Amino acid sequence: QRDIKEKTIRVLHSLSFVEDPTRVFRAIRFEKRFGFKIGKQTLSLIKNAVKLNFLSRIRGKRIWSELALILKEEAPEAILARLEELDLLRFISPDIVFNKEKEKLFGQMHAVYQWHEFLYQGKSVDKVQFYILAIVDNMKLPDVAKFAAGMEISERFRKRAVENVEHLRLTMARFSQGAAGIKKSEIYRMLDSLSREAMLFIMARTRSDEVKKAISGYITHHNVYKPFTTGEDLKRLGVPEGPLYKEILEKVKEAKIDLDLKTKEAESHFLEAYLVERGILT
Repeated sequence: QRDIKEKTIRVLHSLSFVEDPTRVFRAIRFEKRFGFKIGKQTLSLIKNAVKLNFLSRIRGKRIWSELALILKEEAPEAILARLEELDLLRFISPDIVFNKEKEKLFGQMHAVYQWHEFLYQGKSVDKVQFYILAIVDNMKLPDVAKFAAGMEISERFRKRAVENVEHLRLTMARFSQGAAGIKKSEIYRMLDSLSREAMLFIMARTRSDEVKKAISGYITHHNVYKPFTTGEDLKRLGVPEGPLYKEILEKVKEAKIDLDLKTKEAESHFLEAYLVERGILT
């Protein structure tokens, strides 16, 4: 009761962090969530646990659980800044960099997350998958793999995580000069293969208003650009079945996006002209 009244976090006994070093992460999480302060003696015990490397005994899975809880908080950057201040981030990963620039990125991500939550309530964003992209942002791909392995994430998810980060970085590189010179269909093709979390991360990280607009446009309108044309239409026109169907339907989708084909009739005109041009129809 006294601790709550004084808004202070204190441990019950001096061996608390020795018995369970993950309590350090929880203490800091609660400190920032409730606007409390960690008591002087408790802070001294945390610093001692850091000095004696008690936290290096924690298994990767438990570290990952604590990190996930931090990233789900309302202001994870405040917790991460405090962990950095107390030299605790190295126990999560020595490759994590958390500085003023990264803190600012988290703030921008929070704003983008709020925008998305407000406008697209039916499509939720996984906060852990979203904010983890900022955590690994400064890491080279082999270090991302090492980080995932250290967290004892399954090999299948580890491989997928590295592939996702690689794809994200390729997309960011393509957007590095803005979006003005890129065809709308190419933008949509790039974004089609990204997770919603990755798209929002690019929106938060980029300084280009063109890129922000392109991504928000995709999120808002991508369902509008689903072609009316199907494989059945191609069959009716006498197009031989096979891998060619996928290529043709992709071309129709590109045209729908770039030429703004709004009706089934407009699509059909384009399709027939394209099939004649390709020599598929005479």
